[in-house]
Amino acid sequence: MSLKLTSTALLASCLVAACVGAQPAESALWTPDGRLLINHGGATLATGTAALFEAGWAGHDAGMDSSVPATGATRSLKIATGRGEVKVSATASAVAGGAKLAYRFTPPGEVPVNSVHVAWNLPASAWIGATWESGDKRGTLPATLGETGLFGAKGTALALTTTGGVKLSFVAEEPVNFLIQDDRQWGVQNFTVRVIGLLGDGVAWRDPLALAFTVTGQPALELVVDEPVTLKAGPDWVELPVSVDLEPGSALDFRPLGLLDAPAGKHGWVQAVGDRLEFTGQPGRAVKLYGINFCFSALYLDHALADKVADRLAMTGYNTLRIHHYESNLVRGDAADSLTFDADKLDRLDYFVAALAKRGIYVTTDLFVSRPIREAETVDGGRGMDDYKTAVLVSDKARANLKAFARAFLGHVNPYTGKALANDPALCSLSLVNEGAAGNFLGRMSGEVRRLFAERFNAWLVKRYGTRATLAAAWGDKLAADQDPAKGTVPLPRDLQGKVGADCAAFLAEVHLAFYEDMKQFLRTDLKCPAPLTDINAWTENWPNQALRAKFDYVDNHAYWDHPQFLEGDWRLPSRGWSGGGSATVATNPLHVDRAITQVLDRPFGFSEYNYANPNSYRAESGPLTGAYAALQGWDAVWRFAYSHDQGNLAAPKASNYFDMATDPNLLASDRFAALLFLRDVAPARNTVSLGARSADILTGSSYLPDGLASGLGQLGRISLVSRLGCRIDSAGAKGELALPLKGGAIDPRGKDAVEKVLAALRAGGNLPAGNPTDVAKGLYVSDTGQLRIEGQAGLFTVDTPGCQAIFSAHGQPGATSVMSLGASKSTIGVFAASLSAEPVARAPRLLLAHVPDVQASGRRFAEHALLTLQAWGDLPLLVRDVRTEITLKLVEPARYMVFALALSGARLGEVKATVRDGALVFEASSRREDKGVLYYEITRG
Repeated sequence: MSLKLTSTALLASCLVAACVGAQPAESALWTPDGRLLINHGGATLATGTAALFEAGWAGHDAGMDSSVPATGATRSLKIATGRGEVKVSATASAVAGGAKLAYRFTPPGEVPVNSVHVAWNLPASAWIGATWESGDKRGTLPATLGETGLFGAKGTALALTTTGGVKLSFVAEEPVNFLIQDDRQWGVQNFTVRVIGLLGDGVAWRDPLALAFTVTGQPALELVVDEPVTLKAGPDWVELPVSVDLEPGSALDFRPLGLLDAPAGKHGWVQAVGDRLEFTGQPGRAVKLYGINFCFSALYLDHALADKVADRLAMTGYNTLRIHHYESNLVRGDAADSLTFDADKLDRLDYFVAALAKRGIYVTTDLFVSRPIREAETVDGGRGMDDYKTAVLVSDKARANLKAFARAFLGHVNPYTGKALANDPALCSLSLVNEGAAGNFLGRMSGEVRRLFAERFNAWLVKRYGTRATLAAAWGDKLAADQDPAKGTVPLPRDLQGKVGADCAAFLAEVHLAFYEDMKQFLRTDLKCPAPLTDINAWTENWPNQALRAKFDYVDNHAYWDHPQFLEGDWRLPSRGWSGGGSATVATNPLHVDRAITQVLDRPFGFSEYNYANPNSYRAESGPLTGAYAALQGWDAVWRFAYSHDQGNLAAPKASNYFDMATDPNLLASDRFAALLFLRDVAPARNTVSLGARSADILTGSSYLPDGLASGLGQLGRISLVSRLGCRIDSAGAKGELALPLKGGAIDPRGKDAVEKVLAALRAGGNLPAGNPTDVAKGLYVSDTGQLRIEGQAGLFTVDTPGCQAIFSAHGQPGATSVMSLGASKSTIGVFAASLSAEPVARAPRLLLAHVPDVQASGRRFAEHALLTLQAWGDLPLLVRDVRTEITLKLVEPARYMVFALALSGARLGEVKATVRDGALVFEASSRREDKGVLYYEITRG
């Protein structure tokens, strides 16, 4: 291959490989923010980033320094530290087979560091089994997690070769420190290689540091210098006409499928019965809920628009809605308290709730999300949104205010239903405080709130340990000489690490349980509200919190893929996704994987916030991944965040934003199938794997978890790709369940090889079918039902059920299910087909098929062609990537079927040519039709 330094403006079609799955030549992509992306065969093999560890191992990556204009291949970067910003100048230049990288790190003064380096992230799915060599040292990157540190030594060269023969070599002119690390210990599926220019243990770094080396590949790499890109209609993108309304009776109208049972509440209250939800009027029949979040002004619609939106939601198949971030619009800003409501806003919300209930859509909410608290309503340190969440746990004053709000909000009689929400069975559940786990805010507590927590913590320590000497023996050198719980002088820790953190986690769980029981008594007795209750729905996860959750009526949690990370200021551009802009399919890490184990198996489970955020180019995977695996796990309720934050999005088309499906046809298409898969099509797992513990043990704190395990829930998440996974607190496992004690069992659920051992146990017990091909080393997981299959290396996820066939191909590779197959596409594509009747797909008289490439906005600007760093949102018209895919459907009597392209409203645009080949229906789905975008197809039998 010829080697050249070139602008990505000339190679746009092959430089989006890292995010959109095109098939490029081998390339080393030098991004505007100073990262080098090594691409091979449509996937990213390695990503290099300048970085450092401060003393204490606080890690920081370099980001773009926007105050310094980029020149050629030189990048001006900065690394934030506790001592100020480290300035980094980085240059890439072409050499035979790859690139030479030269960095100059300049500290702002003295900065104590452990390491200054360039870190290379290597996806485990591509590198498992690879060999490495440095000097006379050699080794293999293991299939299963063992030692974290795989290699570390000083030298001038390090080479790694994949099992497929692809080789990367790092060569320095002067000796540097090389390190190879297995990051899977922390739940991420990566290996890391570090090329280290400065290594020490809190070494005082003052002088500029130069670090230079080459990175080359076999096959040879072509260095490509990236540059910002602004999207516009043309050969790669086509305008996508948008409609906010749906056409009744069209293929996008799911109401005939019976997913809703109107009006909401007709069968009595939703109640928690064992591990599922039921209606009081239909005992023994499980209730499943799938819906969306509405926030801010989107909840306060005029009556006519409220009816239109309620119809729209019912047509999409949603049977529940979460009222979220509602208080700031509802509370009068000119009132002295936060309990006085705006009469017009209250009327609008009342009408919307009634309109939803009329159509069979249940509502849920939290008693506190973001209400603007007045100073007189709380204590010092407890007024801000997150501060109030902690204040209500320990302050009588703040909690009295929360109860007063609950009484005013839930006790208000809705004139359109004639019922207060507290007494309306259309209220399917209730959370106390949104994302209110005290561990979320431990390090930021201040004022009277922190004093009250510290006072209670000291009393808890006295009750637990009795004397200072006993506490000192338990904590070792963590208890200072002047600290004595009897004197109230032990400070509240600022994290949950180690023995002190384990005790603090147990303490916080007990504080929170007292809060929950008090609020439950208030809601049941004062307000006569029987709705199922939950709390602590994100983010701190530990075993004491699981003991707490086991006391709730049901368990709830949240998770996000590529939630925005803001590079220069909160909630302003530029931003980049937390998950790196990649695909959860490729990473074999759908959102449920990290949350499945938080399910308490004798309680219902809800997922009241999730999203795969825009502008991630792979987000079409989000609906099928979540709907399918939530059904496999036996979850009971799921709410996507969010349908809309703004009523303007509901009345007219708008350009898309991070979360709102109302503005994003890609997410809307994906979510239609999430609803079908969860409510109708995917079977629950045949097997259950449970982690068991006694709450009495968990809540003993450091005596049970002395090694700091308070901050984690183990490594078993990927078992949820195969079978049901959760925990049992103070309860025995069901017959046939693979029960793993948290401590002392034959399999250590926290062990580095836990996933492999559990799979082996399932196979040995005959729980997995003999032909189940799950292979951890290959990143291949097939559900024990056989319906769900995820292949990380190929970037494929498939769902194969009678009522729905789904294929997501991250790299545009061909894929197949029993009924549907796809040819290769030039880019990422999701193709999802569903029967619009009780008949299976193969015999259904009417089918809906979605062909979903990436969707962005005109004028949207990214820092690079891989569409990772968002610099400007752009505006209408929306654009859909031009993708064509041959689709084959094995239908009974295929010659009788016709295919029609659909507008986003569901209206037919015209017939699409289809043929019969080898007894199957074949047609080309194209996102471009007469120079306008298309996502949907209707397939009907004549």
